[in-house]
Amino acid sequence: MSESASQDRSVLRGLLALEEDRDKASRLMGLLQSGERSLATLTEEERKAFEGAPLVELVLARSWEARHENPQKMVTLAETARVLADNLSRRRYGRKVVDDLRARAWAELGNAYRVADKLAAAETALRRAAVFARSGSGSASLAVRILDYWASLLKDARGFAEAAELLQEVIQCHQGSGNQEALGKALLSLGLVYEHAHEPERAVVVILEALRCISGEGPRPLLLAGLHTLAVNLADCGEYGSARVLLERTRRLYRRSGKLNQLRLSWLEGKIAEGLGELGLAEAKYNTARLAFRREGLNYDSALVSLDLALLLARQERRGELAWLVDDQVRTFRSLGIARELIASLTLLKRSCEKDLSGEILAAQVETIAVTLAELLGREGGKAAGRS
Repeated sequence: MSESASQDRSVLRGLLALEEDRDKASRLMGLLQSGERSLATLTEEERKAFEGAPLVELVLARSWEARHENPQKMVTLAETARVLADNLSRRRYGRKVVDDLRARAWAELGNAYRVADKLAAAETALRRAAVFARSGSGSASLAVRILDYWASLLKDARGFAEAAELLQEVIQCHQGSGNQEALGKALLSLGLVYEHAHEPERAVVVILEALRCISGEGPRPLLLAGLHTLAVNLADCGEYGSARVLLERTRRLYRRSGKLNQLRLSWLEGKIAEGLGELGLAEAKYNTARLAFRREGLNYDSALVSLDLALLLARQERRGELAWLVDDQVRTFRSLGIARELIASLTLLKRSCEKDLSGEILAAQVETIAVTLAELLGREGGKAAGRS
């Protein structure tokens, strides 16, 4: 028997063992995911059904479920799954199938780190995922998943051109497979890249295409993500009235969608209210979002909302409140070890608040700080801009 045929047979045996274990655990998996049972209540025999790959997959599923509610819990569960995957039995599943499972666990961990704003850790984890995927069974779906997560990381690190290029590859793969839900998710990711690259018109076109793929029987969280992103980009295009109408039609989807989605809704409501001249409502929504993001440890999102609020205050020439907000941001950035150049810009803005400068000049300074923060994020995530 050739070495290649032997390896193929080994992979087949491993995949059969994996499906056998999944089948044994499937009923319990459903009960655990629905909350009817917990791991603590399982009998010894039931626990044995979860030894190996099913436990890894259960913990990864729990990690994914936490993404909109508790990013740190998402990370903790993904780290647990990674340890479990690294200790799977090669005798049971074979080396290549184990490496596939390790690649998936490392990829999900990398994405969890990204969601929690830990971009350097995300890059390291995704590189590990790519290494294990190359030594695994050659699963095309696994390779596409890792590419998708790389694109999301590049987007967060402001590598927009490279992120878009990767996503075009992912989109082509899904177009070939005919998987409309996966295609919709990839198109939505591309829309987010255009959004972060400040190309809202282009983003709207792509998001509408994504919604055509997922608006039928697609999962509610995916549909909500698409509609929310569409509303954000309509607002960025200056179509505030259309964005508000869309939000009102979508509001029911936000119920029970997770804490972070509620915060993003408040932030978006603030932008729309400001665009429509409802400045008191905008200020209230911005304050709600920025403080809550900080409580969740999402300091970059909190900083972005704070800059939206700072622009609002600057345009109204509310210098005392703007100076207080600047002090608050300086304390936050110092505690996080953010670069001195950003703190210097904030200090200059505070001094400007003590002078009789126009709202236009103050707003221009705030906008410069926003650009500086974006550039700093890009530099900090710069290593992630390379392609694995």
